[in-house]
Amino acid sequence: MGELCGLVLPVATKRTIQMDRNRHLCSDYIDYINHCCRPNAYVQVEGDSIVLNAIEEIVSERDEITIDYNCSEYWLAESFMCRCCHPRSCIYGYRYLLEENQEDYLRRIDRFLLPYLVTIRSTYNPAERAFIKRHPV
Repeated sequence: MGELCGLVLPVATKRTIQMDRNRHLCSDYIDYINHCCRPNAYVQVEGDSIVLNAIEEIVSERDEITIDYNCSEYWLAESFMCRCCHPRSCIYGYRYLLEENQEDYLRRIDRFLLPYLVTIRSTYNPAERAFIKRHPV
């Protein structure tokens, strides 16, 4: 589909895609990629860029490009309420799925996960969950 290049930052922002534990890509095009729990694309990291890959055919220029933020972000800089799910759920990032034992969801997204998420998972700290409960969306 395409390659995103830009500035690599050491911390997450609302307008970055996580590439590794401390590398987050900032690109002008990220604002045009939205979240969906059933996305039409996924990301792969290649060096200092991110490659977008289509899961299904994107027919029109007006078709929205969507990725599942839980597949690239360990902990979102800003969580939000998902508008594609019923009932609505809050999107926090991959770590939250581990906390909540979302096994069905985790199995569905497994092939789209960025490899560093599995590595980060091994250093997961359950005390982080208390922070989330104190800071709801």
